[in-house]
Amino acid sequence: MKTLVLAALLAGQEEPLERAFDLLSSDRVDERDRAQADLTGRADRALRAIEEQLRAAAKPEEKERLHAALEAIVGGKVLSLERVKSTRVTARFKERSLREALDDVQASAKIPIRLEGTSGPVPNQAFEGKSLDSALDLLTRQVGAYWLILGESVVVFAAGKVPIRIFDVQGLTMAFRDEPALPLDPSGGPPLPEGEWRQPLTGEDVANLVKNSVDKDRWEEADGKSIQFMNGYLIVRNEPPTLARVEAFLDTLYRKCELSVRVEVEVYLCQAGTEFGERFLAGERPEGPTLKRLAVLERRPRDKRRIALAATAKTSLLTRIDEQGRPVVQQFITGPQMNVRASLGPDRTSVSVELEAGFSKILSVARKKTDRGEIQVPEIANHVLRHAAPVPAGTWTVVGRFQGAQLDPDRTDIVILGRFTPVE
Repeated sequence: MKTLVLAALLAGQEEPLERAFDLLSSDRVDERDRAQADLTGRADRALRAIEEQLRAAAKPEEKERLHAALEAIVGGKVLSLERVKSTRVTARFKERSLREALDDVQASAKIPIRLEGTSGPVPNQAFEGKSLDSALDLLTRQVGAYWLILGESVVVFAAGKVPIRIFDVQGLTMAFRDEPALPLDPSGGPPLPEGEWRQPLTGEDVANLVKNSVDKDRWEEADGKSIQFMNGYLIVRNEPPTLARVEAFLDTLYRKCELSVRVEVEVYLCQAGTEFGERFLAGERPEGPTLKRLAVLERRPRDKRRIALAATAKTSLLTRIDEQGRPVVQQFITGPQMNVRASLGPDRTSVSVELEAGFSKILSVARKKTDRGEIQVPEIANHVLRHAAPVPAGTWTVVGRFQGAQLDPDRTDIVILGRFTPVE
């Protein structure tokens, strides 16, 4: 249970834990099952998040910190590919089964190796100081098996009665989270919580989709056919034509689920009543006395992921003098900033946009004398615009308009243009 607690804490979901733990002792079987699945899912998402950071980490100290976190969660040492590659093995065997051969390799490598499935004998082999990954590649290739690193050990998957393929589906099941929302307050405001974790598909979802979509009548377990999900991989045992169709189906599923949206935003300050016609939206952007562009922003987030966009400046002002006579400087953030979520529709021809935008400007700074000294008192205009609506994909459109802003005496409307384009 310690593992699940640590994983849930790392996933940033401490709040509901007490309820989940209470349900583990519920009299109702369905509630106990739901609680167990909930806690296991949190643990899996936390592990995936750390593993993703490990792959992206460049500095040795950062990798060491992440490895320590991973080991704290699983309760032991985590086996890495670097260790497998650097481990040397010496073994000789003649007419041995795959299990016996793996036992010899395991004894030399001092790394746990377990076998899933059954396999016939392997040819005579002799390894002298060979890297463990090369030895495993050679052994498994000869009997049509595969190997993976799972947790603290190497797992070899043997074909059995039918061929085996292993598909990497981490991109389909990897959890992601929204970016922390900007407070839209010129004084910074209180820190906002991290975004919630989202998981597009679970491993069980992917396995069921495959079985229900590819050769539905050809998954008889009595014939040695099976499909299972383990740590981001789909282990599939079936006939070669079915395996080929599974690969094609997963490619299609990736294209549907691993979508990004190119988010392009332009912010304008304009006179009241200014129209943004077809020519303007088609690309002509004439600026002048009636129109001023404040910002051009662009990102490419994952579909349905909230992102934070900003084109801001920071101004430090002496706003207070404390009891000891020390000046207290406060930082103000001005300019446009926004939180945006773009969600593609099923047909990919429309996008639902959720927009929360803030616009602020320091209009003036007055000097004020106090009994402790002179301080600065800013006058700040701050406006917040919220908008949610579907828009056509790939086309510039007005996604928000704020009327009566105080940022400029002549140009009193703030207009946000957006273009949201699906990207595979």
